[in-house]
This record gives sequence, C-alpha cells and structure tokens, in this order.
Amino acid sequence: MTNSWSLLYDELYDMNLTDEEVQELRSKKQELTQYGKEKIRELMNNQEPYPDAMFEEAARREKENQVLDIAKNIMEENKHAFQHLAAIERKEFAEKDFEDLTRDQKIQLALEEIDWIVIGGQDGQEFYGSIQFIRKVLRSLV
Repeated sequence: MTNSWSLLYDELYDMNLTDEEVQELRSKKQELTQYGKEKIRELMNNQEPYPDAMFEEAARREKENQVLDIAKNIMEENKHAFQHLAAIERKEFAEKDFEDLTRDQKIQLALEEIDWIVIGGQDGQEFYGSIQFIRKVLRSLV
C-alpha cells in the first residue's frame, strides 16, 4: 500500500503541482475519507437488528428437515417391507369396504397404488394386483 501511495505522490509532483495544490488535494482526500466513514457509520446504525423470530424460524426448519431426513432414511431402508404391508392393507381395505368408499377415497387409493407401481420393487403378483385394483376403481367411477 505504501508503494502505491508513493507512486501517486510521485505522479502528483510530476504534474508540476505547487505545494499548496498538493496540500489542497490531501485536505480533500481527508474530507472524503471522513465523509465516507460517517456515511458507513450512519448506514450501520440505521440497520435493524436481525430479528430473533428469523433465527427461531431457521432453527424450526432445520429440525423439520432433520426429522424428514430420518423418516426418509427409514422409508428407504425398509422400502420393500412398507410396500408389501401397504399392498396387503390396500387389498384388505378394498376387498372389505370397496362399495362403501366414496368416489374421492377410491381415487385416492388408486393414486396410491400407481405411486407404488412407480416406486417399483413389486413382484409379478403384486404388480398384477395393483393393476387389477386400479381397473376396479376406474370401472366403479363410470
């Protein structure tokens, strides 16, 4: 930094400035520096403190994300067991009370069945059962 200032002063002297002109430039530089410092202080003082509510919200979201990650990992680790259990429950539910289900409940069950097909991991019999169930729901909606 000192080196660049000395070069600047050398250039100023090379411009054939009088001592008074150089002194005036130094004075203006000090005024501008002081003005800049004051403006920075004003801006910093005018800032509102970071609201605690934002920190609390960030902490809450972080905890939510941790819980979701745990649930996601458990679902992934036990995917096949959950799929099998869900298929059994849907089959039992659909066979017992299918006629008593509302239109929206039937559609919801069919959409869940499609989700399980998309996820995959079903054997041939489970896949066939899923397709049959979806066809049954579609026929009932006609």
